[in-house]
Amino acid sequence: MTVDVVVPVYRDVAMTVACARSVLAHGGPRLGRVLLLDDASPEPGMAEALAGLSASEARVEVFRNARNLGFVRTANRGLSLSRGDVVLLNSDTRVTPGWLDELAAVAGLSERVAAVVPLSNNATLCAVPEFCGDARPEEVPVEALRLQEAEPRVTELPTGVGFCLYLARRALELLGPLDPAYGRGYHEENDWCARARGRGLSILRANRALVYHVGSVSFGAERVALDRFNAERLVRRYPDYLEANRAFAEGPAAHVAALRAAWLLGRPRRAWLLGEPPALVEALRGRGLEANAGLPPATGPWPHACLVGRPVTDGDTFRRVLRAGHLFVRGEAVLEAERGSAEARRLTRALAGAAQAVTVSTDAAEVELQRLGLHLPGAWLRVPGACPGAPAGEAGGRFVAAVQGDGRGELELLLQAYALFRARWSGPGEAPGLLVGGASEGAERVAGVQRAAGAVPVRGALGFLAPVPTWAWPAEALAAAAAGTAVIAPRAGCLPELLGDGAAWTSGWGAPALSEQMARLAQDAAVRRALAEAGAVRACALDAGGAAAPLAVAFERAVLAPAEGPLSLHAGLCAGGAGTPRA
Repeated sequence: MTVDVVVPVYRDVAMTVACARSVLAHGGPRLGRVLLLDDASPEPGMAEALAGLSASEARVEVFRNARNLGFVRTANRGLSLSRGDVVLLNSDTRVTPGWLDELAAVAGLSERVAAVVPLSNNATLCAVPEFCGDARPEEVPVEALRLQEAEPRVTELPTGVGFCLYLARRALELLGPLDPAYGRGYHEENDWCARARGRGLSILRANRALVYHVGSVSFGAERVALDRFNAERLVRRYPDYLEANRAFAEGPAAHVAALRAAWLLGRPRRAWLLGEPPALVEALRGRGLEANAGLPPATGPWPHACLVGRPVTDGDTFRRVLRAGHLFVRGEAVLEAERGSAEARRLTRALAGAAQAVTVSTDAAEVELQRLGLHLPGAWLRVPGACPGAPAGEAGGRFVAAVQGDGRGELELLLQAYALFRARWSGPGEAPGLLVGGASEGAERVAGVQRAAGAVPVRGALGFLAPVPTWAWPAEALAAAAAGTAVIAPRAGCLPELLGDGAAWTSGWGAPALSEQMARLAQDAAVRRALAEAGAVRACALDAGGAAAPLAVAFERAVLAPAEGPLSLHAGLCAGGAGTPRA
């Protein structure tokens, strides 16, 4: 089946001729006729140029209006001259190789497809490398975009963009042509697409086709007035039009093609890291990413990726994280959220389900995540946990301990054991102090449980390490071990895998037995040396450079070929009204 191309013509002889010649050069065997509709152009030389094209190429047919009818009526005249699928193409465009085959192939994916629009340098919802932006054609070389590899192949749109609109004949027969009420032009294609969507048909963006567009050649200075007048008519007819476009623009599906093009064209490669140490941010910058710590911005350019390295506990953070083209979630953040509030579990699980990959640092962490039975369509990605360095002020001669969840039972056990340890201390000098991290209530809670347990602290030695949440604990524990600091922790997650018997474990022990473990670690110099050596080796395996390499590769893969399942779930979360998943 061949496809006719209808080109309404009014101004700019050279651009019109270039448009027609590009269609002839890149139409291939699928191209039927090129119908040039001269809307009584006032430009000298236009009629002669069109006649020359027709004389030199049998597929070119020229039709001239006796008087100026405006874009919509001229376009409709062209549509009436065709009997099959047809492309309505602006005269200020230039097509590229493979464009027509791809548009036709996408139109044939389903009988529900009414219209298909290609990517462009200047076409609002279809613009690349900046969504709704405007670039010169030479800034978007088609050969650099690797369009044949683009994923997803199609994106459903809330409306078409009229610079290049492939119209399926079955839809034209059902809906009729463009509405002449839109006069000289602007928004007539949006009206037609709104009618199509109202009948259950779809409008698709073909992410493997590109057509260059200059824009506004025919209307010139009239553009603003025509745009405003017809936009008001459109919104009166379809009150949900603006909301549908807004919702689409705020989801990842709108941006995947632009982010991919920006990456391939060497534009800034933006990544945001929530809850990750500064060392990892710097390491990713060293790999050519524009890495930033914290939440993605609420406005401005969309980030290519966001790595969520801590539990998400509130709706605002959740919505900001969603404002990234592709999500990555640390498995340790999911595990920590499971020990937190119901809201933290709900939001962090939702993000993990919509992530292109859930990262894990150890086998134990992966096993623990799998036991949760979560639906995680994204990939499992082995990424070392970036080590932030030893906790401030840490050195040999102290214990550092983690307490999971609210820590009530573990903290009481820990402090009882520490009190016994201090009472039995017979080593040289003062007994090692104790630093506690992970209990969410803070230093006041530690002090209260400490008093209840009868512990007698050394001034300044027993404190609460607020910067040490349990999701980051493996890296902190290794850094402490490498500095010669003894580690006390629950036998859970990945720590047993990392530290083996070189730590004191709160799980499965009573206070007397735990106090004996503390004494062993504090008094046996050989154990402490072995622990420091093992911690140093393992901490090197968890350094920021080791984490940055697989993350940078994963970000690139997601941008260039995202997994469709997580991308759809991500889009669904963005479309969820308040931006938070249902309970």
